[in-house]
Amino acid sequence: MFKRKWKEVYERLPIERKEEGLTRISGFTNFCSDARSFRLKVLQNLLKEFPFGSVMNVCEVGCGCGDKLTFFYQLGHRCFGVDYSHNMIERAKKEMPDAQLHVSQANRLPFPDNAMDFVFSYGVAMYFESTKYLYEFLKEIYRIAKPGATICIWDVPDVKDKGKVLAFRGKHAKGYEHTYYDMNDLIQWFKSKKILSVKCEYSFIPEYRFSFHRFNITAVLNKRGKRGSRR
Repeated sequence: MFKRKWKEVYERLPIERKEEGLTRISGFTNFCSDARSFRLKVLQNLLKEFPFGSVMNVCEVGCGCGDKLTFFYQLGHRCFGVDYSHNMIERAKKEMPDAQLHVSQANRLPFPDNAMDFVFSYGVAMYFESTKYLYEFLKEIYRIAKPGATICIWDVPDVKDKGKVLAFRGKHAKGYEHTYYDMNDLIQWFKSKKILSVKCEYSFIPEYRFSFHRFNITAVLNKRGKRGSRR
């Protein structure tokens, strides 16, 4: 297993870029021509999948400093988040003092079963060490999601484009490798669960070059369990 340096990067960014915008602190700067426009389009796309209610439980896995989760927080929803970077979570707490934010691994989420109305993770799967870890992560997000909840696993590196991306990133990516996935495997994983629907789409956000080589998985659940309150 190669040694990756990503965690070091995400511990450092909130310190080095503390005076900058949240999207830049989150690391979406290289290969991103317009961070503000990029963030807006991601949020617009997430809202198309959002199960609107008066107050919803929203969880982001790999929330970083909260550049996306803060949007839902400011709308008045109950927000929950995890990230493996201590410094990212500390910055996120400054932005969302009433949110439940934790330093945690994505495959061991500190939330109860059937708790979340909307679970999303954007640009995180690429940092997982293995496909095995990905499926541990999927099992966890399925566990914490309520019956009828929507799950969005987005910006996932497509294995069919791995060669193109490696050629583009070049030798400077050594130590900062990504993990790539077969979209059909993820679709089949969700289809094996109790779901109402699952779809896969490509990102295609012009401001972010890598989006053309990544896909989004969105699933609406139909599992049984205690639905919980949607006050």
